[in-house]
Amino acid sequence: MNIQADIQVGALFKLIVHKGDPLKPSKQLPFFHNLVLDAGLDRLSVGSAIGVVCVGSGNSTPVATQTSLDSFIASTTQINGSDERGNQTSTPPFHVWARRTYRFGEGVAAGNLSEIGIGWTVSNLFNRALIKDASGNPVTITVLSDEYLDVIVELRMYPQQTISSVLNLRDKSNNIVSTHTVTGSCLISETGSFSIGKVELKRYTQGLRIHSGSKNEPINALPSNSIGDISMSNSYPTPRKCVGVAVVALNAAVGTHRSFYTAIQNLVTLNAYTIGYKWEIDPPIEKTNQQEITYTCSLTWGRYEPT
Repeated sequence: MNIQADIQVGALFKLIVHKGDPLKPSKQLPFFHNLVLDAGLDRLSVGSAIGVVCVGSGNSTPVATQTSLDSFIASTTQINGSDERGNQTSTPPFHVWARRTYRFGEGVAAGNLSEIGIGWTVSNLFNRALIKDASGNPVTITVLSDEYLDVIVELRMYPQQTISSVLNLRDKSNNIVSTHTVTGSCLISETGSFSIGKVELKRYTQGLRIHSGSKNEPINALPSNSIGDISMSNSYPTPRKCVGVAVVALNAAVGTHRSFYTAIQNLVTLNAYTIGYKWEIDPPIEKTNQQEITYTCSLTWGRYEPT
């Protein structure tokens, strides 16, 4: 039995120039969206995608195939202050977000800056953007030799809001045993620490939680009546797809399999307890200790492009 969902990832930057106190900026620019690059999306099936912020003086329009800045000036890995995290679940598009502040020390980023990116190395960027003003127009911001530059990076994950399909439960000979209607939705209840890297379908060490009750409708509500947590193995058939397989052994989760939940890790957050997907099948499956069932969850991802 296979469940398929799709998510989008995006990022924003905010720039603050100051002389040692970011609360007293000499100049600053509000948050602006940027382009998640092809290399950044592909990196999410491999490992950590962020760690170094780069600034430069180039001014070409960002394109998805780029991997570095046009004209590099400086980079930093220095993290300043504590991470922030939260979610937006009141109106679509629903998303979770996490913020981290990177600091360029005094004079490190001195110059006329017009482009910015973050990646796992200076030549392997997750995203790139032209620096923009409050109206969304490209601008140049000047950092003096006695000034610091703080860059607030906000990462976002936009989950597919609903999922639906008709699935077949098959026996070991691939014969159809039963047909089920699947209805599901994203679940956003809390966020863990700031992280974007190798995507995994699991909740801590487990992957799939099986419930005998309904999936519940509120976006922040887990399905009811848990009867088992099952480990899930992950594979990556393409650079932008994760497939999680959970094998429910003979004596595991015996009872009514009505609803399910699996979490998404390393897309904005790490060790997410309740960020992922929940779904319900009709009719439910009555599992006995004479049956082994395999559930497969597939997750694909792409870039978020604001409208």
